[in-house]
Amino acid sequence: MAKYNKELMMKYLLTLILLVATSVFGQSSDNLKKDVVVLSKLSRVSGTDDCKEAAIYLQTQLQPLGYEVELQEFTYRGWVAGNVLATKKAALNTVIVVGAHYDVVRAPGADDNASGTACVLELARLFKNKKTRHVICFQLYAGEEQGLIGSAFYCKYPKWSIEKHIFMLNLDMVSRLKTTTKASDLKLDKILESLFAKYSFAKKITLQNDSGSDNASFSERGIPALFLHTGLHGDYHKKSDTPEKANYQSMAEICKYAVDLVLAVDQSDIPDYSFTEK
Repeated sequence: MAKYNKELMMKYLLTLILLVATSVFGQSSDNLKKDVVVLSKLSRVSGTDDCKEAAIYLQTQLQPLGYEVELQEFTYRGWVAGNVLATKKAALNTVIVVGAHYDVVRAPGADDNASGTACVLELARLFKNKKTRHVICFQLYAGEEQGLIGSAFYCKYPKWSIEKHIFMLNLDMVSRLKTTTKASDLKLDKILESLFAKYSFAKKITLQNDSGSDNASFSERGIPALFLHTGLHGDYHKKSDTPEKANYQSMAEICKYAVDLVLAVDQSDIPDYSFTEK
């Protein structure tokens, strides 16, 4: 009877663990869908009232999480827009950036790039109670579609000196996981190899030194950067890029991968590149 109860208890515990994991996974999927749907209803062309409304929405999602939230405004060709920054403080004063652009060429822009924006919001939620060695700054940019304007502005006028930034992770178009995309040669081998083994899709969506999105603004400053991207498709920059075509479960899995990636970088020993006079 005791053995039976022990086995029953073990089965109960395993079921409970499975339910908790499923619940967390499902919660992320629900959050991602909610954010993509809300953002897709706004015509987020940089400089428009809808883009400004989107920036306000992003701030309202981040502020309850306890981060230091601010709007970094900039002007470009007569219109005004802003980058939304949310900072998680840490013991070290070196910085990891997790970013995405929230602007569009035309609405609804569910995959490009409400998907990446929603993932950054969800990552901010997932990191809320995690301790990190380095400062984590979640960044959401306007002006990407006009030539990486928002991220370039941040790199020109960073919150910390640019030398303090050790890594940038960019999420752009991450809701179509079934699409195959070419991965670039990787330099962060030790970190990435273990994650590629854990996440079967990871190698397909992880690009390095790619110039097509906001990660390029950081790479040009010598900051290691990775770009998560599930590939182009027939709805790219079209009105048919709608929320119901997004795969929210795969987006939740990508968020889990991103958490592991950022934590692995956070726990790595970062070389000191500063020079001292002899």
